[in-house]
Amino acid sequence: MLAAKHSMGGVMIRIALRAALLIGSVAAAPAASAQEDPNSGNFWLRHCQGQTPTPLCAGYLNGFIDMNWVLSASNDNPLWCPPETATLEQMRKVVLARLDSRPQNLHQPFAMLVAGALMSAFPCAAREPK
Repeated sequence: MLAAKHSMGGVMIRIALRAALLIGSVAAAPAASAQEDPNSGNFWLRHCQGQTPTPLCAGYLNGFIDMNWVLSASNDNPLWCPPETATLEQMRKVVLARLDSRPQNLHQPFAMLVAGALMSAFPCAAREPK
């Protein structure tokens, strides 16, 4: 499901479409309170919690997965190395578990929280840079 099944051109198109969807979703999302930062873990936590995440959360996490694949496919080192059988839902649960275990960090940028959670859960084996 993840990286190996995509061509580079197809991935770039998917990333562009997801970015457009994400921008549109953020614009259509209810306005955050004056104290809530839409880039923070606090904002994103409510979109990713529960039995079914919002499309906004799913799109954001899919964008992270695609970005990591692009890093790997472009002869750069990926940030994390999930097994080929890892699913979006599994990665969402990894991120939520990390957020739940460290609520003191929810004010931080969600991108950093997601990257930290996935890098910790799916470390890449020690290897020489590509």
